[in-house]
This record gives sequence, structure tokens and C-alpha cells, in this order.
Amino acid sequence: MENLEIVFTPTGVVKRRVTEEAVTDEVADVIINQVARNVAVFTPNLIDPGEYFSALHGITNKARNSWFAAKIRKLKFNGTWVVEAGRLFPGKDGEVLFPDSSELAVEVPIPLFVFISPEDKHLFLLTFKILERDDGTKWKTWARLPFPNCYTDGALCTGELPVYDQSVSVTTNALRMLEAWIDNRWNADLYGEDTQAFLERIASFSLPAGERVPATASDWLEYAEPENPGIDVINAAFDELFALYGQEVADACRV
Repeated sequence: MENLEIVFTPTGVVKRRVTEEAVTDEVADVIINQVARNVAVFTPNLIDPGEYFSALHGITNKARNSWFAAKIRKLKFNGTWVVEAGRLFPGKDGEVLFPDSSELAVEVPIPLFVFISPEDKHLFLLTFKILERDDGTKWKTWARLPFPNCYTDGALCTGELPVYDQSVSVTTNALRMLEAWIDNRWNADLYGEDTQAFLERIASFSLPAGERVPATASDWLEYAEPENPGIDVINAAFDELFALYGQEVADACRV
């Protein structure tokens, strides 16, 4: 049986330590479905989130439905690609199709999160942005990147997602949906004016060697537009997530 230790901080955040290599679905259910009813829970890696996500945070809200924030480690670009001037990059009307584009996965150098409500199948894709006012003071906010499967409020066009499975934990359902989303083909329906320039900047490979053309955190953040997703639980999670990962954005802004 797992040795689960839970510590309540003065700010109401729960920290947990499990002396096991992995946390079982049953323990994850205890944390999310019982502890999270009354306090804010930010517990990275409830169970192994896999190759493309480096953390899975459970988030509470007044409605008590389950939400998670998954920090993205890297993205696959499943769709058509364009060959131009010795480079390969995603394109709306590209002619090169990669059925399995895992080898063309792009590392994500900024804190980029998929927010997911497994029961409702709602997904949002957001990052942080630090802005400076005219008087020199700074403020931080959510921001949206112009991905071709992301609406202007950050909501995702998810593609086909698995049916919610009542026989397993809500955490497992969340991970299954995230795995399906990362593998779904990008249909390019939501191209905006800046989408192509952004994709060329962050997801470009040189030919014929196939080496990645480097893109920095600043390259990504240049295209991040401030956005209020209008979802209370996502906005409520901002301060806790920024406390964990905001320094990455702050460092990028100083470059």
C-alpha cells in the first residue's frame, strides 16, 4: 500500500509525497475526488503523464467538476507540410503528409498548458504573458498562441476524443483525452493571419538532414496574445501555476 503524505501550506495549497514509483488510479482518485473538494490542489505528476506532458495538475472550482492543467513538453504537428527554400514547415495547403509525424515533434520552451475538463471534453490551450504598461509597471496574464486548432479564446478544436469511461478514474480519462488530442491531425480550419509566420518560426526543419531550426522562448512569446478565457476555474489557477512556472516566462522576457 502506498505511503501518502499530505501537507497543507498556509496559502491553502496541498503538497503530497508518495513513496512509490507511480501513483495508482485509486490514490489519484482520493486526492482529486476527496481532498480537492475543499482545498486547492496542485500536485504535479499524479500519474505518469507520458512523453508529451511534463506535469498534470488537479484544479478545484466551486462547481466541483474536475479540471486539470497539463504542462506540455513537446507537440506533434500531424498534418500537411510545406517544402520551401530548403526548409520543411507546417502549412495549411501543404502537399507533404506525414501519417506519423512523431519524429517532427517540436520542443515547447515556454510554460504552455492544456486545460481539460474530462466530463465535458472542454480543452483550452494557454500560456503566460508578461506585459509592460506605459508607466513601466508590469502585469501578467493568460495568452493565446495562433495554433491552427485554437479558437481566439484559447478553446481547442480537439478532433475525435474517447468516450468518458466511468469504470476508470477521472485522472485516467483526462490522460486518455490528452493522448488522443496530441495524436489527432490538425485540420488547419483556424488559420489566422499570423498563424503561418508563427508555425514557420517554431516548427521548421532543414532539408535534407531533417534537423530542427531552433526557436527560442522569445520566438514563441512574440506571437502570444493576451486573452481572458472566461472560465472561472482556469483563471483561478493562474496564480498557482504562475508561481510554479512563471520564472520561465520572466527569464525569456529579459533576453
